[in-house]
Amino acid sequence: MRKLIKDIGQDFQKALQQVEKENIDILHDIFGDAQWTNKNRFTDEKMIDLIVSLFKQIDIAIEQTRMHNEKLIAFKKELLNELIG
Repeated sequence: MRKLIKDIGQDFQKALQQVEKENIDILHDIFGDAQWTNKNRFTDEKMIDLIVSLFKQIDIAIEQTRMHNEKLIAFKKELLNELIG
């Protein structure tokens, strides 16, 4: 599958530009002029590894937030039970 992906830096750069454009009030000039298309710096393989790593981190953050929210809900229920009797 990885062998089929070519020039991912170009697509990644376009995606970042679109995200920045749609969130201009908070992301203006955040992604700047990083050379995502420079294959000497970011080979397709490195770009794929970077993107996979980012998605894994996002998944971990989502899971941690879910677990935190479940603990918070349980604590609120316990506190409410204590207060109500």
